[in-house]
Amino acid sequence: MRHEKGGFFSAEDADSEGEEGTFYLWTEQELFKILGEKDGSVISKIYGFSKNGNFLDEVSGKRNGSNIPYLSKSKSILAKDIKIDLDKLNNIIECSRKKLFEKRKERIHPLKDDKILTDWNGLMIASLAHGGIVLNNEQYIKEAINAADFIHEHLQRNDGRLLKRYRQGHSGLDPHINDYSFMIWGLINLYEATYKTLHLSRALKLTEVMIEDFYDENGGFFIGSKNAEKLIIRAKDYYDGAIPSGNSAAIYCLFKLGKITGNRDWINIAHETLKAFSEQAKSNPTGFTYMLTGLMFDLKSCKELIIVIDRNKHNWKSILNKFKKEYFPNFIIIVKDINDKELVENIAPWMDSYMVINDKPSYFVCTNFTCKQPTNDIKTALKLLNE
Repeated sequence: MRHEKGGFFSAEDADSEGEEGTFYLWTEQELFKILGEKDGSVISKIYGFSKNGNFLDEVSGKRNGSNIPYLSKSKSILAKDIKIDLDKLNNIIECSRKKLFEKRKERIHPLKDDKILTDWNGLMIASLAHGGIVLNNEQYIKEAINAADFIHEHLQRNDGRLLKRYRQGHSGLDPHINDYSFMIWGLINLYEATYKTLHLSRALKLTEVMIEDFYDENGGFFIGSKNAEKLIIRAKDYYDGAIPSGNSAAIYCLFKLGKITGNRDWINIAHETLKAFSEQAKSNPTGFTYMLTGLMFDLKSCKELIIVIDRNKHNWKSILNKFKKEYFPNFIIIVKDINDKELVENIAPWMDSYMVINDKPSYFVCTNFTCKQPTNDIKTALKLLNE
């Protein structure tokens, strides 16, 4: 689903050769023919294969001999069940996977919707960056960076405004509020995964455009930009369905960026947007789950951890890993590198006075910009965060 330059395609059909799922299904006979009796038997057992199949035909509801590979238990438990060494099992799985993958290439592929959408890529970037943090997976973070760079290069105009769609070298269409709020969300998560000021800077610039082009002074963000085609009514999207609404994501991003930058105007805009939809949320709170997440972030006394370092001297990645192991729901980390002037000059001037103490990494734990005594001790900082 990934473009060679980094963005992610939209969708892939379930159907091929006129049947749903055909591309992904295997019979036990195929398995033994491709992998051999020995390895085929192992793969069949651990991936839930049977002669009659585990897949139910969509029309008849009956088994037709086809199987969907799935792991019913962890590989360590499965290795014990079939009395095989875990390393050996992993080796069999990897070798078998490659053989099956090559064989599957010969099948007729489902059609792919190869347009790259800004809003969906924003969600993908947010997910990959956050997943990279939680799972300590650098590959996920790398893919998020590549996707963000793709959007910046191919779906952002010279004036900083976004475009909606890219396909086969061509970009176009006016953006919606989702394109901005989801991309900003992705960039915030990417900053928290890398602590590179570039991602934060891009998020702030998009936020400025989002407010200028979409914000209603009466509260809330319109679906379409003020620069787009003129409509009889400029509607607002606020209901959280399969994905959050553009307004919900905007609220969350504004609260978070307001805390990072010290920009009270953005926090006030988030409050006004919440007020604009408060009556609808009262009558149907389950339709506003992500909007309520933004509200909770603001209400629950968000804590700020400012880590002041010299990247040329301090092992800052090791330091951050210790904080990432903990879960703090209403929490932001800002890394101030004393060699990085942009953070203080253009993003968060309020941090100008925060300096390295005793020539060691220094931790400032704050609540609503009111800080405790700074410390050089990680354990003390963690204790303060957990209070």
